[in-house]
Amino acid sequence: MGAEDYHINELRLEWDGWHVADLTQLIGPPLPYPPTLDDRGNAAPYVRSDSISAVVYTGDDNHIYELRLERDGWHSADLSAGG
Repeated sequence: MGAEDYHINELRLEWDGWHVADLTQLIGPPLPYPPTLDDRGNAAPYVRSDSISAVVYTGDDNHIYELRLERDGWHSADLSAGG
């Protein structure tokens, strides 16, 4: 999570050094729900069983979102939308 903006940021090492990307701004989903004083936020990074890196979080609209890194870049999905 970003320091004061509640954004989800990626820190990655490339051949020319470390880089930071604001995934929330890049993908455009709703912001993560602001943490409370006793909370550090709700973003949970993990690697899925299909080896895709992902982050799930509760948006400020109370929906559950997944950000996932596929071969062509980051994508988002509203897991609460049903389907």
